[in-house]
This record gives sequence, structure tokens and C-alpha cells, in this order.
Amino acid sequence: LPEVAARVQQISELAHDSASWSSPAIAECGLRTSEYLEYGGNFRSLGEHTDSESMYTVIFALSDPSQYEGGEYFLLDSQEVPHYLRPPQYAALVFLSETPHGVTTIHQGRRQMFA
Repeated sequence: LPEVAARVQQISELAHDSASWSSPAIAECGLRTSEYLEYGGNFRSLGEHTDSESMYTVIFALSDPSQYEGGEYFLLDSQEVPHYLRPPQYAALVFLSETPHGVTTIHQGRRQMFA
């Protein structure tokens, strides 16, 4: 999986440069963890949280949004206003891990992500 780790770093560096984040450069952070996430069935949502032991969070959408109902990804801005996203299949979301985020309830289908 070295190719996957290299691609995650490349996408993260692009986001870091585009957003002009003042936090450490991606190359200085390394890859802490990765996981496959599937919503639907018994695991239907993920409440608001932060990824406390990371600097950045990178999430790849493996499912097309037409394959599920509900399951919107949300990020809270600095005013605690939620912004809901339904990323297209194979899109990546990159954000500072201290940003509160979560997933609304899946009502039908399955939503697959790689984080």
C-alpha cells in the first residue's frame, strides 16, 4: 500500500497549500491510521466528534451518493454552523482534524468511505 499512502499525502499537500493552513506541513506529520468505514445495516450514523490525535483528516468516498439515502457528511464551522456534504464517488475531503464533524443517519443503502 505505499502507493495509497503516497496518494493520500499528495492530496493532503494540495489541500494544505490551497487552504493556506498554518499547521505543520503534511510531510512532517506522517500517516497515523487508516480505516474502512461502512454506514448502513447496524452502523447507521456517526455523531459529532473530532479526530483528536491527528493534524489532518483525509476521507475518500468509495460509494456513489445515489447508492444511499441520508448519510450526509457534516463539518461544523467556527460559528458551529453545520455544512452538509455528499461527496461524489472517489472524491476526497481533507480538513483539520480539530474540526467537529460526523455523519447523519443512513436511511437506505450503504455508504462506504476510506479514512
